[in-house]
Amino acid sequence: MGGSESAFLKLMKMKEKDLLYLAMKIMKNRHDGEDAAQEAVLVMREAIRKLRSAEAFSVWMYRIVYGVCTDMKRK
Repeated sequence: MGGSESAFLKLMKMKEKDLLYLAMKIMKNRHDGEDAAQEAVLVMREAIRKLRSAEAFSVWMYRIVYGVCTDMKRK
């Protein structure tokens, strides 16, 4: 998919509430959910170039959030 930093930031702004809601739901509290959401954004920022289709973005985003939350819970 590629794209610029500003496009990524715009996309994150649009998905911010969904991302935070999912992270808080998985982590069971706001503080840990916010930490997990922030970590997920960093992971997505690095991995966005590997995303092959824009249509798959939401599923890709949810999988990353779930993975980050699972890793944080393990620690």
